[in-house]
Amino acid sequence: MTFYEELQLSSTGSKALIKNTTDPKEKRRHILIYNFKVYLVMAFCFVFVTLFSMLFGSDNSVAGVVFLLALLVLRQADFGIRTSHGLICIAGIFTLLITGPRLANTLPAPASLLVNFISILLLMILGCHNVIMYNQSTFVLGYLLLYGYDVTGRAYLLRVLGLLVSMMVCMLVFYKNQKKRPYRRSFPDLFREFNLKSARSQWYLSLTWIVCSAMFIMQLLSLPRAMWAGIACMSVCLPFPEDSKDRTWKRGVFNILGCGIFLVLYNPLPAWLYPYIGVIGGIGVGYSAGYSWQTVFNTFGALSIAGSLFGVKTAIALRIGTNVAGALYAFLSWHGFSAKKITPPWRYPQNNHTLHRHFFPALAEGFPDDIHYSLPPPDPAFCPGSSGSTGFSVPRPGYTDTTVHCGYNYSTVPAYHMQTRTDLTACGLP
Repeated sequence: MTFYEELQLSSTGSKALIKNTTDPKEKRRHILIYNFKVYLVMAFCFVFVTLFSMLFGSDNSVAGVVFLLALLVLRQADFGIRTSHGLICIAGIFTLLITGPRLANTLPAPASLLVNFISILLLMILGCHNVIMYNQSTFVLGYLLLYGYDVTGRAYLLRVLGLLVSMMVCMLVFYKNQKKRPYRRSFPDLFREFNLKSARSQWYLSLTWIVCSAMFIMQLLSLPRAMWAGIACMSVCLPFPEDSKDRTWKRGVFNILGCGIFLVLYNPLPAWLYPYIGVIGGIGVGYSAGYSWQTVFNTFGALSIAGSLFGVKTAIALRIGTNVAGALYAFLSWHGFSAKKITPPWRYPQNNHTLHRHFFPALAEGFPDDIHYSLPPPDPAFCPGSSGSTGFSVPRPGYTDTTVHCGYNYSTVPAYHMQTRTDLTACGLP
């Protein structure tokens, strides 16, 4: 594996490579490259957001974060439709990011709920047709960040300009990297395939309502940082309800742990070092391969900002309260809404190689009822204790001799997590 190829690995991939390398010299090389990558990414993100802030104002640094997240995702992820039509999705997504958060902040709570609901639902339809791409963790998160860090006047005009520039750059990068994708679905299909009886559409509506209603409750209680509750709910409302159980307790427990570690760091440090606790958190996220420790280190940046506004004790209490309550609310609501219990592929019994239509809504919707999906047994290299090959083949209606193969990286669960995007090749089905 070349130096550049190692830089493209996720934390999970790098750690697995280091663990499986037996030659001491090669192991040291992999460790050095992994450490270099973590600090390189952190430095790049810091410089990127700093330059964006210099151009469009320090109040708009969060818009720089949203731009960076979208750019990194659109380098590899797609929308499950023709690439040229995907450009329309990007335009629509950035239009919603520009208008939705600002409008919602100007209205009373009931009207704000309506604006948030419409905006986030449209973001889901435009960006999450391929549920395994996990795009809601980018676009809905971006919306919530912009909603939570609202600006007015000249700062908002600069934010609009910055997001328009971001949109153009994302379009160029997306088209360059995705132009050879052979999708046959078009932009209208995103709306044509919206069906209240489908598992995917139910997920769209459930996530949207849970996130928006949680923020609405925060507004009614006159509590600040409503976006924290929304982000906690979004984190728990995964496409597969089964996975939300594990995510729920981790969201609460590891936020509490993160707040405790933050407090330990905060007390002995001089005041001028407080802003840099967020940088420590960013480095920690770079070293974290799983959701648990990413949650811990993500608290650092959030608390370093909130602590300066509300005081450390109030910020910690607010952080823990919104995340624990938000996660529980989302878990109970999501399981109440999810009439269709979708089982992820990694939870299927080893001897069960047939997937029915509800396996993956992103793959199955719009196809005849009698189509079944063949799932060969997982590869033991990715899924210990199993045998066979990974992925599945899906017959495409109207194509008697063509199948679409989609490979999965079973070393990371869930497979649709952002860290495994590079392993997903044609999951939207042309």
